[in-house]
Amino acid sequence: MFLQEDTRERDNEEGAEGDSAARIRRDVERVADLAYHGFAGPTYRVFEDDLCRTSLPMLRGMLRSGKLPRLSQQKHQRRGIALYVHDEDLRLLHNSGEARDEIAVEILLRALKSFRDNGLVGGGWNPRHAGRHGPCSLTTYFIGQCVWEFRRVYLRWRRDRLRLAEHEVAVRGSDALLQLLQSPSRLPGPDARVAGGSLSELINKRSAESRAVVLLAHEGYDDSQIAERLKTTAAAVRQHRYRLRRDIKRAQKAGRVWLPRQLRSESGEAL
Repeated sequence: MFLQEDTRERDNEEGAEGDSAARIRRDVERVADLAYHGFAGPTYRVFEDDLCRTSLPMLRGMLRSGKLPRLSQQKHQRRGIALYVHDEDLRLLHNSGEARDEIAVEILLRALKSFRDNGLVGGGWNPRHAGRHGPCSLTTYFIGQCVWEFRRVYLRWRRDRLRLAEHEVAVRGSDALLQLLQSPSRLPGPDARVAGGSLSELINKRSAESRAVVLLAHEGYDDSQIAERLKTTAAAVRQHRYRLRRDIKRAQKAGRVWLPRQLRSESGEAL
């Protein structure tokens, strides 16, 4: 009941023709046919295929605009369940079709099962729902299930990406950056120890993805190659590099980090 009341407002996402009452009548007829076949077999698979073809573009659009994360946060918050979607992940979902597809497909696969078990077999979808907005269509109810599934899929997706970045850092060792800075071809003697040590401390406080960007860049990978390894976008990689340069510049002004001229670019920027 709560799901129908909450998802009825999203009926306009479907783009289906006809008024709501006619749409509900068609859905009632289809559910009756699916029930006759036990919500299984070829008839049900055709229904699932149709549902996925309709819903996938909607999910992609909602991920790109940030609407799906926002609705999921609101829904879980009302249930007292914490969900925080990081700004950098929202930017990635906005900019990366590959990231949107990865999450959308996983959400669809999970939602198909909960939709069948809860919405159809369990009777959660109610064409006679008498709430403030009335009953919702099957597609809108299914999108509501996708909103619920977003939290679990997102948290796993973010955890996998963090592990990937942590792996890139771990295989190079915790002192990889310091070793690069101390390389004789870059900076000899005690200057390297001073600059390298303070800079390493600053970088090690950053996220695993940011550290991985720094290390991979020092090994000669370009932004596109780094993005491919970390399953992100070149724009996100450039953002990490920009933030690092900004923080180093602030640390230099505050006297917390000292970089000799040898470690600055021709424009005077660090790294």
